[in-house]
Amino acid sequence: MLSLDEYVSFIEAMGGTGAHSTLKRIYDGYNSPEDRGELKVEPVDWQDYMMRQAVSQRYYLSISGRPKTISYNFSVGYQKKDGIVRQTGAEQYTVRLNVNKQVSKKFQVGTKLNLAHVSSSMTQGMSTTRLDAASSMMRSMLVSRPFMGIGGTVIDDEDDDYDEFRSTPARWLGDFNSLRKEYRVTPHIFAEWKIFKWLEFKSAFGGDYRLQERTKWKGWTINNGTDGSVSSVMSSNTYRWNWDNTLNFNKKIRKHRINATLGMATSLSKNSIDVIEGWNIPEYKAQHHNINAAVNTRIAYTESAVSENSFFARAMYNYADRYLLTATCRVDGSSKFVKANRYSVF
Repeated sequence: MLSLDEYVSFIEAMGGTGAHSTLKRIYDGYNSPEDRGELKVEPVDWQDYMMRQAVSQRYYLSISGRPKTISYNFSVGYQKKDGIVRQTGAEQYTVRLNVNKQVSKKFQVGTKLNLAHVSSSMTQGMSTTRLDAASSMMRSMLVSRPFMGIGGTVIDDEDDDYDEFRSTPARWLGDFNSLRKEYRVTPHIFAEWKIFKWLEFKSAFGGDYRLQERTKWKGWTINNGTDGSVSSVMSSNTYRWNWDNTLNFNKKIRKHRINATLGMATSLSKNSIDVIEGWNIPEYKAQHHNINAAVNTRIAYTESAVSENSFFARAMYNYADRYLLTATCRVDGSSKFVKANRYSVF
């Protein structure tokens, strides 16, 4: 990026009335390159102004044990990452619990539970009609003029012919945010039954629930369009569960070994998204909290649900550890297809 001296030399080389008026804003009494007058702005390197050295922190506490027939592991964690762009970063809290119980020599059960909360501030967020503009916080570092007012005050370039100079990085830091919060729960339980030495049954049930909330604000000082201050709020709910069952056969008789698996898997996933967007918001200090005051609004809602079923079988025959014969078959079905064509055999 250009320094102030390089920028001034560039403007002087371009010439024209527009260049002369720009240079008069930088110098008091500017007449020519040889007679620039006193500097009345402060040079600024927008990359240094916007960027920083990012610090990452991680803290974990874990407790585990194995008293007799039970084993457990419990842990809590905290992680914080600063973004290299000021006012960006992510913070995460996690809780994990694993418990296994050996009920008998042939039967054991267990569970796993993960909880997480993530919050982040980003330079960009979800795309909506009026918030997906070509200009951005990062782009403003490249196109903004390398100076500020005396004392670090922000100079608005509304009088210029080039709209891209209106939104300086200082304005982006103060009048833009993209925030995300997510809550996630992933439970899991399983059971294993060794019926015989050569026959084993396994069953596992798991789930995944995610709740996301995203808010985005772009104030009128950085919005070059005619929509004034713009904001959006999004809420997303996603959950999924799956149940897997397998029966494993593994037996050797002299030089013959047979390994076979029978199984089934079923799952269901649902997702819903609510989006509210508002523009021409008169009150900007509360930012996205004042979206209900928007002159114009747009509301959108989408949802989807998909269920899947699978049945599979596999057999392997091994003779003398030299010859191998394998056979597999699988039947998959999905609710995405019509009933007449829902299942396929592979």
